[in-house]
Amino acid sequence: MDRTHAARTRTFLLVLAFVGFISLGLPDAMTGVAWPSVRDTFHLRQGAVGLVLVVSGIGYLISSFLSGQLTQAIGIGLLLAGSTGMVAAAMYGFAFAPLWLGFVLSALLHGLGSGAIDSGLNGYAAHHMSARHMIWLHACYCFGALIGPVLMSNVLARGHHYSVGYSITGSTMLLLAVLFLTTQRLWGETESTGPQIRVPLRGSGVLRHPIVWMQMAIYFLYTGLEVTFSQWTYTVLTESRAVSPETAGIAVGSYWGAIGVG
Repeated sequence: MDRTHAARTRTFLLVLAFVGFISLGLPDAMTGVAWPSVRDTFHLRQGAVGLVLVVSGIGYLISSFLSGQLTQAIGIGLLLAGSTGMVAAAMYGFAFAPLWLGFVLSALLHGLGSGAIDSGLNGYAAHHMSARHMIWLHACYCFGALIGPVLMSNVLARGHHYSVGYSITGSTMLLLAVLFLTTQRLWGETESTGPQIRVPLRGSGVLRHPIVWMQMAIYFLYTGLEVTFSQWTYTVLTESRAVSPETAGIAVGSYWGAIGVG
């Protein structure tokens, strides 16, 4: 009976982790689609989007570095609940910020929440899931990033304000935060499924290996190209190529979907 309960718990948490990564990707690719409308709302230049990306990236790095300590302090379930709640708050901030500064601060909140969700779920998956499940976990992020641009472009094409798209996403994230909160004890139940060997790793020691620096450089280059292409595609297609908002949104979503399939 205990084994059956444990198996069901692991299956449920696996599905919940997949849903978590889909929701993680959902808002990440929306900014590129919403940006022309955001730019016009706050009377900004096109390049101002760089500030949003940089601030969000800073928040992401900070929470990623701290996620291990936070997980040990409050547990993975509570970390996921709080971080998802932060992303939900950031989406509502994007939707209803009356000033440009508020939009930028929402980007910081988004980065802080997303970084903790990403590293928290990845850390959990590395200890409790197979390599096949880990691959599917990352594919789910891309599928979420596929949905986001399509959702926002359809909202804009129907004449609605970009706040509608962000509000829908924020509500989705809020529901997920509640789900993480109500299931936080289940995450702890699977933490001792088998013997684990813990090897202490210090940042100073890891950074002495050249292969680590090479991997970091490749990762920074790849993610930079990935985000840049996603960010600018919608604007270029709609403002320079006379492509309809729906088609441009599908193009951005298809880009992320192709990455997920690959």
